[in-house]
Amino acid sequence: MLGRLIMAGLVLALPHFAEAQTIRGAAVRENAVLVGSASMSGFIEAIFKHLGTTRNVRPPDIRMIGSLRGAAAFCEGIGPSFPDILALSRRMPKALFESCIDHGVSDIIEVKIGLSAVALVSRKADGRMGLTPNQVYRALAAEVPDEKAGGLAPNSAVKWKDISPELDDTPIRFVGSPQGSSVRDFFDDMVMQGGCRSEPMVRQIFQASLRVEKCTKVRTDGVFIEVPEGQSRVAALMAAPPGTLGILSYGELVAGGNDLVAVALNGVLPTYQSIANDEYDYTRPLLFYVKRAQIVGEGGPGAIKGLREFLQDVTSEQMVGPGGVLNELGLVSLPAALRVEQRRNAQSLRRYEP
Repeated sequence: MLGRLIMAGLVLALPHFAEAQTIRGAAVRENAVLVGSASMSGFIEAIFKHLGTTRNVRPPDIRMIGSLRGAAAFCEGIGPSFPDILALSRRMPKALFESCIDHGVSDIIEVKIGLSAVALVSRKADGRMGLTPNQVYRALAAEVPDEKAGGLAPNSAVKWKDISPELDDTPIRFVGSPQGSSVRDFFDDMVMQGGCRSEPMVRQIFQASLRVEKCTKVRTDGVFIEVPEGQSRVAALMAAPPGTLGILSYGELVAGGNDLVAVALNGVLPTYQSIANDEYDYTRPLLFYVKRAQIVGEGGPGAIKGLREFLQDVTSEQMVGPGGVLNELGLVSLPAALRVEQRRNAQSLRRYEP
């Protein structure tokens, strides 16, 4: 999704970030500027709280403007007027990296901190039997295959039993984020498209872009409540009518505590073990990208304070290892060897290679 939209020539009018000061002829900032996926907000707050108490790093200017807008801002240029850190829940595609290079942003450090997942979630009091991606697609898509119509027709399903007789007699309702957010884009790619591809009427649409649009365009008849970026999807789910399903990250599911339960997809629940063992199909990596040109000293030529400390902290065992600070917020740790590799990459400021 990111790569396709960058390649399409997306241009975003974004404000410049924290004002720079000039010290000894170099433009510097006393704190980092971070942009990207709102689904990583809780992890970011915990990381910088730890940095503030252990290394005296100032709080960053955090702009959780979504993966797409964050990536565009990150790739806009080098210097204190541009973001230093990009948070993504999917590895930077080659097309996005090429867009960065076009703007002189070529020396980027990538660190993967762990795994998360997209999950269907209900309130514990509601309960919900498991679903398949095809059932989710048929419940949520704006248009679905209709044999009587001989093609795709507006979705008229009102209750889950309208999708399949073995499902319950409750209204279909969802809350989720807008397109362009990392959780929604991943959900669209993996769940909606996964449930849609097997439909014969969809396979007859030969143009790939049209198939994607038909598979991922959601209903506008009140079944889907869109929660703007920056607002809590957990709070929206808790305030929604009984039986509503939330499209959330695994971290949000964990943050909801005992009030929320996951819904099995294809018979598998999103749990720490199922995500870590690659048993749950709807799993994704969490990554940070940092501009080497902004880092102060020891291999970094820049003048933005706190970036080296950020890289060291965000790859430390205390932060991302089993039992680490971020585990408690829903991060699933990488295997030990891969965690060691990420720490080495952070220490050596190894350049990202698509």
